[in-house]
Amino acid sequence: MRDSLDRLARISSVSPRRSCVNAGSLAASLLLVAAQPVAADSQRQPQAAATRFQTTRTFELDAGRATRTFTLRERSGVILVNRLTVPHGVRAFVDARIPHLAGAGISSWPSRNNPTLSCRRHGAFDVCTQSEEWCPMPQVIWHFHLVKLIGPTGPIRLDYIIAAPPAQP
Repeated sequence: MRDSLDRLARISSVSPRRSCVNAGSLAASLLLVAAQPVAADSQRQPQAAATRFQTTRTFELDAGRATRTFTLRERSGVILVNRLTVPHGVRAFVDARIPHLAGAGISSWPSRNNPTLSCRRHGAFDVCTQSEEWCPMPQVIWHFHLVKLIGPTGPIRLDYIIAAPPAQP
């Protein structure tokens, strides 16, 4: 099966660690992007296409084991929402990466080892939300790897929203 955008992508490696971007890494990354040659600008898409961001991806998967890799273009900011919605009984997890820079993950079942993950039943679905540290992230294309271990046929939805943190009172 293909994803909701009918595209396939590949991730070279995914590790189970969490990382946070420090200000120096972010500044260095932004300087590298700004220093790209002018010739590269001629190969880029028009500005309107470059400013579109995607925050949700849904896959309709058959019963049993399945994997998908995909990307989402995200704005700069902090991870505000990392939520996985699956049919009740599905065990799945998603690893999200900015290659060589940062990462996060989520699963569809609670664990004593991960107290920042909360899962609740909503009708025929389990909705799991992973709390994340508010580490600054650059505007970039994130790489995702979804693994469905077991469970019935149905949609698996990932909501991954990065934006400026809400104002502190």
